[in-house]
Amino acid sequence: MVEIQKFNPALETPQALKEMLVARDEESKTVLDCLLKTKPDASPPQFILIGPRGMGKTHLLLFIYYTVKNILPWQGDGKKFFKAWIPILIAEETYAVLTLEDLFQEILKRLQEELSITAYSLPLSEPDFVEKAVYYLKKLSKERKKRYLLLIDNLHEVLGILPEKNHERFRAILQNNPIFSIIGTATFYFDAIANYKMPFYNFFHPVWLHELDFKEIKEFLLKRLKRDEKQEIIEKFEEYEPKIRAITHLTGGNPRLILSLYQIVTEFKIEAVEKQLFTLLDELTPYLRDVVNDVPVQQRKILEIIALKGEPITPTEIAKTANIAVTTITSQLKRLAERGLVKSLKIKGRRETLYDIKDRLFSLWRQMRQEAGRKRLGFIVRFLK
Repeated sequence: MVEIQKFNPALETPQALKEMLVARDEESKTVLDCLLKTKPDASPPQFILIGPRGMGKTHLLLFIYYTVKNILPWQGDGKKFFKAWIPILIAEETYAVLTLEDLFQEILKRLQEELSITAYSLPLSEPDFVEKAVYYLKKLSKERKKRYLLLIDNLHEVLGILPEKNHERFRAILQNNPIFSIIGTATFYFDAIANYKMPFYNFFHPVWLHELDFKEIKEFLLKRLKRDEKQEIIEKFEEYEPKIRAITHLTGGNPRLILSLYQIVTEFKIEAVEKQLFTLLDELTPYLRDVVNDVPVQQRKILEIIALKGEPITPTEIAKTANIAVTTITSQLKRLAERGLVKSLKIKGRRETLYDIKDRLFSLWRQMRQEAGRKRLGFIVRFLK
């Protein structure tokens, strides 16, 4: 079996990324066709890929990077045009970027690696460092007749760390120097781009990454099975539909979580499923903790109440348990829904809207962390089996 890179898609080969890219044709076409159609004298496009953790944002960003880099073909006729772009990939975790100066130093560093040249080098303490870096980038852009495609993973974190005064300065640089196109990723539609008072309001075109449905999950798993040469399972693939439906329910269509449950799909010994799921939830603890840490404390409390309830719950019930005004709960639920963490449900015969956790594994993880929840989880697994 080829090792599964659930958290580090950058370790996959470009071809593997292409092969495993499922249900993202529309999103990749939106971005890449726009780059193809952008004339040299036109304003470059700016995109933000939005989806919860594990939805494949980094995977798609890497696919775009390798396509623009001309390592992967795009519809057979894109190679010539993509020579007009220099793709610069800014890693998912860029802890050294705290200021605009740091960001441009990172861009210069990646540019040097991308072009195998000795790029402009200056200490950060140099007066007017950003202006001098931009001047150098403009000069190189003119010489090579190329523009820069900045692929910035977790752009919401980068902009969140940059001082607010840097936001206005950064946008001015991008607007006054049409040599930069940004494709960023974010786990939600964050304040720096959603707030009309902020410099980057309406600057980026949002591209939303949806959850995989049952049909898409089947395609995703079938591709993985072929890659792992699991011919005996492929031949009986239709027999696995009940398990795939269970995975659809448990993961909410999240590609990363689907990969995490992949071994359960291919496990023959049915009695091993419960043990595997407990192990999986334990292994996912760092990832699921990150999901919780991404949201404000009041929203964490609401997530905890819904998760431990184990079934859809009304805002009134949440308010009573949390001892928080129902109007506040309703407002916070709306924000959690925008982040893709909860979903609203309308039940026939009930006037009030109910809310549930979108990611079933998150609910099961929170329940597993408590003794009563662990007992209930065992029952759920046996029922699914």
